[in-house]
Amino acid sequence: MPVRTAFPRICIALGLPDSERLLEQARREAGQGERFLEFRLDYLPSPEEGIAVIREFLRLYPDATVLATCRRHQNHGRFNGSIEEELRILAAAIEAGARAVDVEIESAENALTKLELLGDAQLIVSYHNFEGTPALEPVMRRMLKIPAAAYKIVTTARKPSDNLKVLSLLKAHARTPLVLLAMSETGFPSRVLSTVLGGAFTYAAPSSAEGTAAGQVSARTLRHLYRIEKPWKACKVFGVVADPVRHSISPAVHNRALQARRIAALYLPFLVGPLQLKDFFVLADRLPLQGFSVTIPHKQRIIRYLDALDSLSRRIGAVNTVWRKAGKWRGTNTDIDGVRVPLEKRIRLSKKSVLVAGNG
Repeated sequence: MPVRTAFPRICIALGLPDSERLLEQARREAGQGERFLEFRLDYLPSPEEGIAVIREFLRLYPDATVLATCRRHQNHGRFNGSIEEELRILAAAIEAGARAVDVEIESAENALTKLELLGDAQLIVSYHNFEGTPALEPVMRRMLKIPAAAYKIVTTARKPSDNLKVLSLLKAHARTPLVLLAMSETGFPSRVLSTVLGGAFTYAAPSSAEGTAAGQVSARTLRHLYRIEKPWKACKVFGVVADPVRHSISPAVHNRALQARRIAALYLPFLVGPLQLKDFFVLADRLPLQGFSVTIPHKQRIIRYLDALDSLSRRIGAVNTVWRKAGKWRGTNTDIDGVRVPLEKRIRLSKKSVLVAGNG
């Protein structure tokens, strides 16, 4: 097995149904400066068509790193051939210039003696679970039986603490190159934090096409908003808790503010369903999260999970800001001051009625 080498931090996942579009999209990404791309050969009607695409792309961009994948339909891919055919296609991709290949654990286990066909390419052994996030230590032990340059574990987050299950592998296997993430909007924090906390790399959607998995966002978002390529020495984590949360502009506002003030911190969106607050605090306690904003539908319900509450929030019966101090979760409500302070610069509010009009 070849010596392990470091991968770029962001891999653009390209899954397109014809070779011309695949090459066009790959060139577009490379033209925008991306140099690490996954070619999902199984998306093509004939995966062999992708070999010529890889060769032509690397002729145009010889400094790029191509990761070739030809996932079988038994493992939620689109290739209907045998394991032997899968490895043959990946070997051809390597001959065309691909520096790395992704082989799912099921194929790798059943073709241990044939993995040598992959030569000097970096082998990434992958595990996917599209139903949920099981206990992952048994999965990790299973994967480590196969020598590889990196190990990729992708699950589906059904609840907030599933992010924790995935991310906890980074500490338990600190010396092992890992690619870890949980699919779905609930699992989005894992896509950012896995690299921040020491993961090998993460996946991004192409700039003008759909991604290959639920929860993928653009490389621009990962790079500029969440700064996942920054060499963090220590990083505090904040966020917004809501359902829905995708529409929230809070991550854009707060991450820009943190950057402007040069604070080593990230602000993430946490999708937390109405009945998932207790589970969210499992994640918050162990992440560890420093504090978070709270919005619909949790402003009232969250009070039961807090250790301390100021008198104003108690009178209002709702909280929109939570932080941790001395190991305790404390809550307050800044909505009142957000309205009162600006208005008091213009008018006297004593004995006045105020109407707040908005859409949020």
